Amino acid sequence: MRRILVFILIVLFSLSLFQSVRAETGGKVEFVLFHSETCSHCKDEIRFINNELKPKYGEQVDFKLYEVSKSAENQKLMEQYLYYYKYNAQGVPLTFIDDAPFVGYDTDKTTGKVMRETIEQKIAERFPETVIDSTQPDTTKDASQTINVPLLGEINARTFSLPLLTIIIGLLDGFNPCAMWVLLFLISLLLGMEDKKRMWLLGSIFIAASGAVYFFFMAAWLQFIMFVGMILLVRILIGVVAVGVGGKNLWDYWQNRKAEGVVC
Repeated sequence: MRRILVFILIVLFSLSLFQSVRAETGGKVEFVLFHSETCSHCKDEIRFINNELKPKYGEQVDFKLYEVSKSAENQKLMEQYLYYYKYNAQGVPLTFIDDAPFVGYDTDKTTGKVMRETIEQKIAERFPETVIDSTQPDTTKDASQTINVPLLGEINARTFSLPLLTIIIGLLDGFNPCAMWVLLFLISLLLGMEDKKRMWLLGSIFIAASGAVYFFFMAAWLQFIMFVGMILLVRILIGVVAVGVGGKNLWDYWQNRKAEGVVC
């Protein structure tokens, strides 16, 4: 009986100690940013944090910034956050405001605004007695999904019509010189056909094959870019190779500029 009482007292003491430590270190809203020193969007968010967020919310928010491109420990910490919050992301900037994740950073008026509103919402939940001079935050907005589209301006990819967005992106991508020449070649083939069934079959196969190739090509590039985005040496190597190949092509053109025929 005495052992049971001692055990209960130890448990109660441990719980009270944990609560006191939590109140001292974890009472603030947690703001965690994983960034890379070569990421321009990361620099924009850090500048927004230092100029806008810290001066206003420094007493209620604990800001923690982790650079991941040179620190394997910080990369593991980012993986732990992703695993704990059941979130899938590989790029930076990656931000967690308590349990609210943000991937990417657009501008102070879009992503920054939603972050500020999220912070104010978390502060209101954590510190009910704190009065913040702002309107009620709209948590339905997600600036990480906001993109700029010519003619349309800023749109939210999550709420915008997916078929219409697909058509718009397809039209923008249609101004591709290589794709135009392929389309002209296809049209010349179709115009010479007298059998409409073969014409529809060839056109349908071309459209389906183009869509599949574009999908796999873009998916592969997306994974590659997100992987390379965190390795500075690989990015520098790719840049050097690209500049070298471009310079070689310009040199070949200059050497053959007076040659007969068309030079591309």
